[in-house]
Amino acid sequence: MSAWEALLGGEAPHQVMPWVGGRRLSDGRQAWKLQGALPPAPGWYAFKLSGRRAQLIGPAEADVDFEDEHPNVIGYLIGDRLVPVDARVDPDPARLVSQSRRVYLVEGQPERFSRVITVALGEALIFCRALFPEGPELDVLAAYQAGADSVREIKGVTPALELAFRAARHLAPEEKASLY
Repeated sequence: MSAWEALLGGEAPHQVMPWVGGRRLSDGRQAWKLQGALPPAPGWYAFKLSGRRAQLIGPAEADVDFEDEHPNVIGYLIGDRLVPVDARVDPDPARLVSQSRRVYLVEGQPERFSRVITVALGEALIFCRALFPEGPELDVLAAYQAGADSVREIKGVTPALELAFRAARHLAPEEKASLY
């Protein structure tokens, strides 16, 4: 039901949105203060909206139009961190956190070195889906599986993809565990 239908019908409008924590809820254009109970865990929920306040209705399926209605950021997912494909990065894996952004609501674990699409809601990035490989991603995966030390010989490797490879190859096991 659209907000207009709800208003005409006398019901308070509701909207399905991702929630990642806190009492502030945003769809990227507007913000609401959550009243009452908070969701039990980050995820997709329906909220009843009234002015600048929102109240939890309950769990919901992800909005299928969500990625079409919001700004997208495409990049390589390294654990729960995204390195945008067009980023100018230093390929030092120790600088991964400063060169990436946290991604929320990652379902499953996309294939290593695959590009993913996320939606930017202010500072938060919400995972949408993995994309089909269209460049050197499969060659980089093969190099990783073969134990290669670098991807210099592979044509078309972007700095972001090289950082993902180096992070997978060179971070200490405990650092990798916190990323995957």
